[in-house]
Amino acid sequence: MSDAPRPPSSAPSRAGIAINVALQVLLTAAICLGVNWLSYRYFYRWDTSRSADYTLSSSTDNTLRRLTKDVEVTALFARGSTLYEDVHALLDEYRRANKDRIHVTFIDPARDLERTEQLKLTNGLTLQQNGLLVKANKGMRFIREDELVIQSPGFDSDHPTIDFRGEDALTSAIISLIEGTKKKFYFITGKGARAESSATDVLGVLNELGQQ
Repeated sequence: MSDAPRPPSSAPSRAGIAINVALQVLLTAAICLGVNWLSYRYFYRWDTSRSADYTLSSSTDNTLRRLTKDVEVTALFARGSTLYEDVHALLDEYRRANKDRIHVTFIDPARDLERTEQLKLTNGLTLQQNGLLVKANKGMRFIREDELVIQSPGFDSDHPTIDFRGEDALTSAIISLIEGTKKKFYFITGKGARAESSATDVLGVLNELGQQ
């Protein structure tokens, strides 16, 4: 007597299980890639610092978004500087405001000696301290580290600074270079009003202001 035919098995085959698992893996990968792409293209940032230290002012933001010429900012800051993190965060915000026009480079003078020396020779810098080298509209401005902070009247090691004013200094330098206008200062005095030594001190202060 011949064996009766076996009924078809209802259990899924191994090939079917493998295909199902593969489809699930591909679907999961596609979802992850899609979420990452959306988060990269569309996102919102919150500044939770007490004084909105990492948010540019509306005037600076408008200035950067309206730029029609490229601005190169080279941060010559040693990583050990107390202002390094503040400067890094500030320049990140400038880059985000106009990534097509704002170009930022970081150089550590203590570690990258060759690039630092080349930059000094090319731009005629003495580089006695850290700072920001700003180039725009065929002009150049070097903002010293001490210009990026407001120092306390009684400057000492316990209270070295009371405020970081990097945004004010950098935006002012960019506007000055883009507009290409020269600052004029007038020193008016009458006969016998000031001693010659005092006048020299005043002219020295005006000359320093003119470099900013």
